Amino acid sequence: MKITKPISKTISILLLVCLIATSGGEYTFAKAKKAPKLSASKTVKLKAGASKKISVKKNGVKKLVKVTWKSSKKSCVAINKTKGTSVKIKGKSSGKATVTATVKYKSDKRSKTSSKKLKCKVTVSNDSEEQTPTPAPTANAPTDEPNETQSPGRTPGPTNLLSALSCFVENVGTCISYGGGWGGWGGSSAVADSATTAYIKENFNSLTAENEMKPCNVLGYQPTILTIEEAKNQGYIIPDSYTEAYVPQINYSNIDKLLKYAYDNGIRVRYHGLLWHEQSSNWFFRKNFDSSASYVTPEIMDARNEFFITNVMSHVYSGQYKDVVYCWDVINEYFHMTECISRIRTEANPDGDKNEDVKCYYEVYGDKIFEDASDPINSPVKSNPEYIKKAFKTAHDILKSYGLENKVELVYNDYDTNMNDVRRFTIEVANYINSKDELNPDGEKLLTTIGMQAHDKLGKHSISGHVSTIDAIKQAGYNIQFTEFDLALNGRSEAEQLQYLEDLITVIALESQDGAHFTCFSWWGMTDSSSWLGANESPLLCGTSVNDKKPAYYTVINTAYRF
Repeated sequence: MKITKPISKTISILLLVCLIATSGGEYTFAKAKKAPKLSASKTVKLKAGASKKISVKKNGVKKLVKVTWKSSKKSCVAINKTKGTSVKIKGKSSGKATVTATVKYKSDKRSKTSSKKLKCKVTVSNDSEEQTPTPAPTANAPTDEPNETQSPGRTPGPTNLLSALSCFVENVGTCISYGGGWGGWGGSSAVADSATTAYIKENFNSLTAENEMKPCNVLGYQPTILTIEEAKNQGYIIPDSYTEAYVPQINYSNIDKLLKYAYDNGIRVRYHGLLWHEQSSNWFFRKNFDSSASYVTPEIMDARNEFFITNVMSHVYSGQYKDVVYCWDVINEYFHMTECISRIRTEANPDGDKNEDVKCYYEVYGDKIFEDASDPINSPVKSNPEYIKKAFKTAHDILKSYGLENKVELVYNDYDTNMNDVRRFTIEVANYINSKDELNPDGEKLLTTIGMQAHDKLGKHSISGHVSTIDAIKQAGYNIQFTEFDLALNGRSEAEQLQYLEDLITVIALESQDGAHFTCFSWWGMTDSSSWLGANESPLLCGTSVNDKKPAYYTVINTAYRF
């Protein structure tokens, strides 16, 4: 895969982000700028009661202005003494913790003060526990399994995705499908498959339902209607804005099934998703919840959206699995609604909007979505959509009612975010959602996170595009998630695919060190055989089963281990 030009110098990465195309289709990286580093390895092992000194080294920078230290789990690893740029950590009890040094420094006399977070993973074991070093993957053999031998003096490295990536990504995830979802892909039931469960627990701390939590599966393809009195008796919350005599019944069974599975296995869940035109039941947009009736007014649709979001989120946070869901895809793929329109409205089907398979908001909101309502197919969408802001406001208010507004992320999720137009629109809509106005009079941060689906194809998508988007989101002040990553061969070679993976993980690691806040990196599935793209595209980390780990799996681990 070739890149015709290097990454723009305007990208504000202090370490390393310049990509240069080679004749062989691989990327090479420019040498990193000087930056502070830790004296310790990225992974440290201690016995309970033992201590270790860790220091921040200048590594060529002019001055270390300030260093602050933090342990993610004080009951496991304590910060005992700090002196200047050094700290003494002590193992308290068996477990794992991350020690973070937040460093403010000046590269030279004229430069402004920069900030960088340096992290190391600390594992504490009791004296009675057997200390058997785990073989480390080697960076010079990314297509092989981790070596059985260890270089002298080198700390054993990670042997799974979670331990490899967790230094610069908070949540490492995958999606699962366990039957009963739109589209039918996903294959076997992960909930009942012990091998899959073992693989998930080893490699991930985050799960996304491939289809089971999408609106059409929660509301159903055919409505079950309740009177307001019946709904209240069943515990539904009826918003003040809701004026209709009936509400649709919400099926929580699939939601609860995955939440229980995650809870039982100590894994968190990113909820995907609340509102999406593509996989919503057509009747939800029509009068009396009747697919043959006309569309409702924008005011009624706003109330229905509020009803749906309020009850789904309240159900989760009032239940026994309330601590499982750490983020919500509030809106999915708003900027690609025109693609849906162009696909369903053809000369052969001029009334495509009446097709039961069409799930769009545009018929309800009209010119509130498109710049030119008379030509929705060709008109660009607006980057200040009121109904989306209302949805985020509703979700934010629910979090506030449970004291979770600063603990749970609200996400706008879309694909092709590494393309110029989508990147620009995404930042614009995020800023609009958080802007101070009548809908948000206090100027609260309703949207915290931008999700980059990153269904990448070799030859179509580029690492440089991702760098530009990461930098733009970082500068705008939002968290970043890779929410649905897979990498299709698209007629290219496995070697190109491995190089792309290596380059992407490198960029994420370096951007994290330069201030980008990655709260999730999630693959869209586990095996090629169950991928929505088909096995021939070889898009994931395992082949026919989770026991069939591909070179791609080890490339990710080996690349991350370098940081």
